[in-house]
Amino acid sequence: MVVSSSFFAGMSITGFYVGITLALGGLIRSTFLWYTFHGWTYETTHPDAIIKIFEGVYMYRHEENLLQEEETYRMA
Repeated sequence: MVVSSSFFAGMSITGFYVGITLALGGLIRSTFLWYTFHGWTYETTHPDAIIKIFEGVYMYRHEENLLQEEETYRMA
């Protein structure tokens, strides 16, 4: 009884998932990089919000309020 006659029959499950990961990994990576770049480009046209976050991190670091510094840093 033939279960599969395609090239998948000779592959292990690990080989199959490694092949899928390598094939789609480049596409997914480039998509995420592209949208991150566009997000930064659009954000820099009105940088007031991100500048305020950086100033907040600096202010909390100067006050030695490490909890608020880390929380503000994570917002960026």
